[in-house]
Amino acid sequence: VSTGEDGLPKLRAIVTEAKYVDQSGLAEASRKSRSQLRQTVARIDDALFGDPGRLDRDLWLSRISDLLLDGTAALGQANILERVRDGIRRGAVPIDLRGYSHIFVSGPATDGSSPGEQDELPEIQMGLQETFTREGLRKLIKAYDAKQGLTELRARLGEKHTWNSVSYRHPAPRVDWTKAITEEHLIAGSEKPISHDYDQDD
Repeated sequence: VSTGEDGLPKLRAIVTEAKYVDQSGLAEASRKSRSQLRQTVARIDDALFGDPGRLDRDLWLSRISDLLLDGTAALGQANILERVRDGIRRGAVPIDLRGYSHIFVSGPATDGSSPGEQDELPEIQMGLQETFTREGLRKLIKAYDAKQGLTELRARLGEKHTWNSVSYRHPAPRVDWTKAITEEHLIAGSEKPISHDYDQDD
């Protein structure tokens, strides 16, 4: 969660999918991870931003707001967090939805010259697949243990630094299903029923 120039909250929602494999299973793991990530992101994207609006829109927004319960410390104050969560549930907070696939290769060991590679996922907005070699994974774990930033290590994988770009969108308007059902009943009630006196038939 961050705030824009207008002081209003914005949310970056990242969907991740990870595989830990050896070199022999790298190709299959990469393919499977891409597929699983694509399906998950597409499902959430359609629920949040789909047109016409989806019935499960409110459910997904509520789930996302609940995930922020562990982020109280990040925002500093619980009352601020609750206002942000309420805004998310109402669809008033713009969301930057993106997906990352992470492949961690356990071996065999390489010469240590390459930490890994990256591939852009064009079918996913801001999508990226990052593959870390054994040496790259070792550096990643050491940096994490030392509470150091991981951006520099990720940047060494390739030229696509999608984390520097943003694409915020407002969730689709809430669908008033009760109103829609009422209107259907009114339309049905206004139609003239078919009447026939069968006693007058020859």
